[in-house]
Amino acid sequence: DREREANREREANREASREREARDPEPSAPSEPPSSTLTAERELVAKAWRALAQGNTAGALAVADEHARRFEHGLLAPERDAVETIARCRRGEGEGPGRAAAFHRAHPGSPLADRVDDACLPTTK
Repeated sequence: DREREANREREANREASREREARDPEPSAPSEPPSSTLTAERELVAKAWRALAQGNTAGALAVADEHARRFEHGLLAPERDAVETIARCRRGEGEGPGRAAAFHRAHPGSPLADRVDDACLPTTK
């Protein structure tokens, strides 16, 4: 009796497992390996920083927008947000201190916070 009960339980577990697999198939592999995705992210962010360094805020924003479309939740999203915040502050779009505060809330402790503050906060001389 115990053996029959154990066999029925094993069969029920196997059936439940097959049903789960049919319902929840294994996730498909990402279209790009993570290292190539990070490389692509890094290239876009570097391009955006170069545009900022050249004073091309429109170009920096265009590259940041491309990064956001391709890598909305990418590893380098905080860097993209810094580029965008700095570019918008340099263009005089909106209230700089408010933009800096929003960046700080979104990315507490970011190593880019000083760069954002330099671009967005008024200097007191």
